[in-house]
Amino acid sequence: MYNNYLYLRRLVKELKEILKNYFLIKIYSQEKNKLHLHFINKLNENFFLIFSIDPQLVYLTIKSEHFPAKKNISFFFQDYLPSQIENIELSINDRIIKFTLSDGELYLIIHGNLSNAIFKSKTKLNFYKAGKIEKSDKLIKYLDEIKFTNDFKSLELNEEVFFSDDYKKIKKHYPFLSKELYSEMIFRIGNSENRNFNFYLRNISKEIMLDDIIVFYNHSLNELSFVPVTFSSFKVENENSIFSSYFKAADEYINRYYNTKKLTSEKLKVTNFLDKEIEKTFNKLNNITFQIKDDKKEDYYRKCAELLLLNRNQLKKGMEIIVIETESGYCEIKLNKKRTPQENIDDYFQKAKDFKIEFKQYNKLYELTLDKYNKLNELKTKLQNISNIKEMKNLQKEMGASNKNIEKKTQPQIQVKYRKYVYAENYFIYVGKDNLNNDLLTFKIAKQNDYWFHARGVAGSHVVLKVEKQRGNIPKYVLEKAASIAAFFSKAKNANLAPVSYTIRKYVQKRKGLEPGQVVLIQENTLIVKPQIPDDCVEEKEENLI
Repeated sequence: MYNNYLYLRRLVKELKEILKNYFLIKIYSQEKNKLHLHFINKLNENFFLIFSIDPQLVYLTIKSEHFPAKKNISFFFQDYLPSQIENIELSINDRIIKFTLSDGELYLIIHGNLSNAIFKSKTKLNFYKAGKIEKSDKLIKYLDEIKFTNDFKSLELNEEVFFSDDYKKIKKHYPFLSKELYSEMIFRIGNSENRNFNFYLRNISKEIMLDDIIVFYNHSLNELSFVPVTFSSFKVENENSIFSSYFKAADEYINRYYNTKKLTSEKLKVTNFLDKEIEKTFNKLNNITFQIKDDKKEDYYRKCAELLLLNRNQLKKGMEIIVIETESGYCEIKLNKKRTPQENIDDYFQKAKDFKIEFKQYNKLYELTLDKYNKLNELKTKLQNISNIKEMKNLQKEMGASNKNIEKKTQPQIQVKYRKYVYAENYFIYVGKDNLNNDLLTFKIAKQNDYWFHARGVAGSHVVLKVEKQRGNIPKYVLEKAASIAAFFSKAKNANLAPVSYTIRKYVQKRKGLEPGQVVLIQENTLIVKPQIPDDCVEEKEENLI
């Protein structure tokens, strides 16, 4: 309501008192949609009126001093300046402020997206924001016809209007009637027998002209309010929000508006950041929980290893399965036909050992992940109750996330097309889908010590093996699984066996002139594997990696 027609009456009244015996010497702009009007009097005292025509917040405010930038500054209407101020008035029926000057008339038009500053000389109109030439004549005629005044003793009302609970119907009679004003009118009329709308409107217009102004956030309307302290339908937050001057109240409103806007923007970024982290942590927690529940694997692998050891004489290379009779029944054990009997026995002992280590790690990881998940939810609850930028900065410190980090995680990201397979919950195998994404996967996603695979001598996908919290060397059978996947997504897919090159990512280079997907290996090893996707490698849905 700070630029409501009724408050503009008060603005003009205060401005007229301030600018007695002043000259307008400069009008300039150094940022989009904002004009600075520089006034000076005979005592060499400076005064600045700032006119913002930003569609989001059109306002007028004042400063006692302002230092314009030396660069990127544009001057307006300089052919008619300096010029002495003779009068300041407001249109009787419109939000147009008129400065009558010794060399012309300056109009400040407050019409939302159509807000503008126009200087009218004896011969033509000069626009701050250029208007269409064909509309100039109509505008000159309109400005000549409308009446201006600075006598605001009473509000001129042309007809008697009685109370209606239809806001749109009342607004047709009084276009300047804001929702705040209308709410106050309803509150005052209540059950009164006097239903004359004009009676209450005249009283309110007097209060707007004379009474202190309160600026506060109105939760019922979900916006900032700028109203007289006498408005009974609004509660006073604190005395610091009360002002006797329109311009001081306007400064408070503008500062709070931009702070609120900034806070809303920051809240949205941090909310998106937290939501992504909460979802990611929740999914990880579920995966870990699933692994912890499957706590019998170690016993199963060890039992298989011991049974194979006891029945070693029955094992032969090339067997895919063996059925062994035990006290509790028959036990069916899968074998790798390419491996020797001792290698199959060793594989099961190794699986039991690996799972025992993994299980301990999963329990520790579960506790850490659960703590992180609870902390993230606590932060989101705090975020919802934040009311100012200082509290937001403190929350970000508590999160340990910088603005740059939050921006990076919440901004639109490059889409990397790939397939993802997971083995034993902590081995992640990524497969590029085309040449461009092969390069992205290898040089943007893979870290220096990740493993890199590619079918040897044929076209195929780049494959990257990432390991979560790995200690020591990666078991050879894990490398073979990633190599099998690399062979599967290559021209060697239908071969019985295929050679696959593998190395550490830091030994993969992209030299000048190479086509997308082409690389040079500084150092490599080779695995001979069957092109396949191992049964125990689970495919997961894609997610953005960058």
